[in-house]
Amino acid sequence: MNILMVIGQYRPIVGGSEVQAERIAEGLVAQGHHVTVITSRPKQTPLLEEQGNLTIKRLDVPGFGKLKIYLLMSAMLFEILRSVRKFDVVHVHQALYPAFAAALATRWLRKPMIVKIANSGAGFDLHKLVQSFWWGRFMAHFVAKRVNCFVAVNRNILEDLEEWKVPPERAELIPNTVTLHQARWNQPVEGYRQQLKLPFDRTILLCVASLLPKKNHMVLLDAVKRLRASGAPLHLVLLGEGSGRGTLSAWVQKNGMQDVVEFRGVVPNVVEYMYASDIFVLPSLFEGISNALLEAMSVGLPCIVSDAPGNWEVVVEGQNGLRFAPHDAEALARCIEEVRTDALFAGKLGIAARMHVERYYSLESGVQRYLKLYQRLL
Repeated sequence: MNILMVIGQYRPIVGGSEVQAERIAEGLVAQGHHVTVITSRPKQTPLLEEQGNLTIKRLDVPGFGKLKIYLLMSAMLFEILRSVRKFDVVHVHQALYPAFAAALATRWLRKPMIVKIANSGAGFDLHKLVQSFWWGRFMAHFVAKRVNCFVAVNRNILEDLEEWKVPPERAELIPNTVTLHQARWNQPVEGYRQQLKLPFDRTILLCVASLLPKKNHMVLLDAVKRLRASGAPLHLVLLGEGSGRGTLSAWVQKNGMQDVVEFRGVVPNVVEYMYASDIFVLPSLFEGISNALLEAMSVGLPCIVSDAPGNWEVVVEGQNGLRFAPHDAEALARCIEEVRTDALFAGKLGIAARMHVERYYSLESGVQRYLKLYQRLL
């Protein structure tokens, strides 16, 4: 089967949708299918990249801001029109401006098209499309009507699609996937701490998320401040970058927590940080299904997450993790303290988390579900 994937950004850009797109593309290729990815071109990356049955075409356009997006959308439309006849299905990641370009092309050429929705609730893709352009409402309604099938990564997205009058037969629930890693209890934790220059005498809290307001880091910082005041030996590592870093860093400085909180940016060895950590925390206001959360669960790291859309699909309270109200720093502090002070409970959460991910979120099962969807639409 020949699959055309369309996404606004792809590697080396790192984000939830980009990671999932790459995993699914490589999973399809591993099973003998041909995948071509059309995306934008970051600086100093090749326009064309070919690796066996995987081809990446990066479109380079001038300009900045909205002008660049309009030019990129036009370039995507032209490239899809030029090449789509040789593909069996068009698979778009996120219902944003690339989905509109693909919807125009596939309408003219009558090719089946699916769109994977990345976020639910306030971050729902079609809402973001409406807000991004003065004619965004037309674009969003056109995409909603034209797409053969939407892929929802959680049940909240199915409800959002219903509000947009998308019938149930045009929506499919396929959660995000994860490549399973070795369990952390089989790893030399102290060796990873030494390698990563992390303290041995503190509980290491790890948060992997873009430094953006929607990721709600401030409630995590507040919880750590409360625990520190009570004498808990903690060390918080934040992995990720984003527009909110300055605000978060200023708060850490103002509260004298430089010795407790570390910003380490985007790193290539996230899994090693998970092996070196004691607890994973994800305080987001909303998620699709977090890649970082699935990875943390896959290595058996006990996880504490906000009780928000996307997270509650994955974490069952008290069984494979803990949940807290997104704006309740005191509740988060209690969760951290419960896991930190009860090694047996923490171990049970980690084992259950790994078993849950193995059963429901493996890459192999996700690829098979996409293949069945493609075949149904042909």
